[in-house]
Parts: sequence; C-alpha cells; structure tokens
Amino acid sequence: MIENLNLYHIPRSSEQTDIPSQFNDLIRWQTCLRDIYFSKEKIKIEKNSIDFYQGKDAYRFLLEVASGLHSRIKGETEIFSQFKELIRKDLLDSEWSTHSRVWNKAVQDIKYLRSQYLKNNGHQTYSSLICDYAKRHDQLIFIGSGNLVKESLPLLTKYNGQIDIICRDLEKVNDLIKDYPSINFSTFKQNKKVAISTNSFLSIAAPIPTNELEKLIQQHGPFKNIIDFRATDEGPTPQIKTQATYLSLEDVFQKIGDNQKKIKDKIELIEKEVIKKAQYWDSNLTNRPFGWDDLCA
Repeated sequence: MIENLNLYHIPRSSEQTDIPSQFNDLIRWQTCLRDIYFSKEKIKIEKNSIDFYQGKDAYRFLLEVASGLHSRIKGETEIFSQFKELIRKDLLDSEWSTHSRVWNKAVQDIKYLRSQYLKNNGHQTYSSLICDYAKRHDQLIFIGSGNLVKESLPLLTKYNGQIDIICRDLEKVNDLIKDYPSINFSTFKQNKKVAISTNSFLSIAAPIPTNELEKLIQQHGPFKNIIDFRATDEGPTPQIKTQATYLSLEDVFQKIGDNQKKIKDKIELIEKEVIKKAQYWDSNLTNRPFGWDDLCA
C-alpha cells in the first residue's frame, strides 16, 4: 500500500517549472507555496526542480506539509484543513481510495502532533488573528469564501457582532449558507453597501486584483481596520489605497513572528516525531482498517 505512494513536489517560485505532460492525469494538491502530485507509478522525469518522495518518505513529507512545518508561518492550521479537503474531494473519490488507511492515519497523526505541541501558543495562524481582531469590532466582513474563511468561522461562534461574506458566486457557498444562517452573504456585483457599522473590520481572503479591490472597498466601506491576506507566487500583492488601519500579508507575518520564535523548539520536536510516525510503515502493519469518524470531523 505505502510502497506505491509516489509524490512529486514542485515548489512555487518566480521561475515557474514546466509541468511534465505525464502529470496531467494525476491528483494534484495545490497550495500557496507548492504543487504536490500523487502517482501510483514512478514517473521518469528529467527536471531537477521537481522533488520526488516514495513510500514512507512520501508519508513523512505529507505529514510535514500538512502539519505546517513547510509553511511560511510554522505550525499554521489552514494547511491541515486543505489536506483534509483534498482527502474528501479527491483522494477518496478516485483510485486512491484504496489508500484510505494511509489518509486516515495521516489525519490521526497530525491531530496528535498539533494537540501535543501546538496548543495554546498564541497567534500562529491567520484565522486566530482574524478572531482576535473581530473581538474589537462590531462587524466583520470577509471578501472571499475559501479555506481561510471556512477555517475562521467555527472559531467565531461566540462573536457577538455581525458577520458578512462577499463572494463571487452564491451557488458555490450553499453549504456555508446552510451552516451559518445568521451570516449575511452577498456578491461582488451587489450595489448595496455592506458596512453598516463605523467600527467594522474587513478581512480580504480572495485573490482579487488591487484595482478591483479598491472599488469594492470604496463601495462597501468605510472600514476601521483591514487585513489583506492576498499573495502571489512572488510574494504579497501591492498595498491598497485606504484610510483604514491596514495590515498587509507581510505585516501579518511580522505580527505572528514573535509567536514563531516561541514555538521554534516545539517545531523541532514535531520534526523528530514525524520521522517516528513515518517509521510505522516499516513494521506493525495489520489488515485492520482505521475508523472514519475522525477524518470527517
């Protein structure tokens, strides 16, 4: 099972790597910093910019990435949510469903690592920073409805202010609309002003061009505080023109930096623990499947 897990890792950079044609039909996990391709067969490639992992080394690399060890913010949780979504939507609904034991064990291992080493360590994620800012405002407005928003909403259940989400297509957020009936949803094309409080906080969580974003802010604002989480392959996007107190993605990194220093030793412990978790596949394999309840949590 684990022997035919082959991962091809392409880091994102300003010097984009041409994707081999053999990768076209493979499952791809796409994040802000990397593309990871899953293959059951070893593919012959001649590109030094593509990293290859196989078997237990592939499992170890998956744990490292999904635990946030390779993220710009070490230990961040958003990447874990993306990994679980990849399992649900792609890996379990394809030929990779035969590896359900592997995916379930990976989820269990990552949850263990996070609970043992990364609990109660202050702002080490974007969503925790959003929640902290929300407490100081009467209204929270998201532009975008992707993973960052989905990661943040469960943490905002005790927030007493109004929450609004502005997105491109309401049909794509039907599940969110059902799960959070108290939240106001609207589209970018809506003319009605969204910000109804003078103490409103805007979180930009969608890759919108700066000129389009400035029009939206002018239309729906004013806002007291803005955090801009947009980034490109080369780094953060240009800052927007606004009279609000503004934090760019680089400002966020700096703000979270102090906590990163505090958890440095814990990250090193996680790295050692990940190696041990990967060694599980060397021995003690049984035919008993793992349970599924926790995977869908």
